[in-house]
Amino acid sequence: MKTPTQKLIQLSGTALMIALLYILAFRGSTTVVAAAAASENDLGESTFKTTCAMCHGQDGSGNTDVGKSLKIPDLHSAEVQGNSDEQLSQVITNGKNAMPPFKASLTDDQIHALVMYVRQLKKK
Repeated sequence: MKTPTQKLIQLSGTALMIALLYILAFRGSTTVVAAAAASENDLGESTFKTTCAMCHGQDGSGNTDVGKSLKIPDLHSAEVQGNSDEQLSQVITNGKNAMPPFKASLTDDQIHALVMYVRQLKKK
């Protein structure tokens, strides 16, 4: 038969082990989330450079010959950044004004990554 002190020590050890497992699991999940965000940003940046930069410019300013002739808005602007993620996604997917639709050439993941990349442009 265990004494009350031995029971308390065993219970404390169990609680400590559960707390440590929880901390390790949480730390691991934040690492996975950070890695996924970095991967999404890489996808957004690479898709932007290969698909969008020709018109929008490498920096998203629209300061290209095509951008100037079509009066493409600066992606850093309040006009663009004021749109919801859904609205930006719809523009990329279905096109708008002179911008062609990309639903046939980009995946949903690429479109989502582009929206996140455009959001990052306002910080630059």
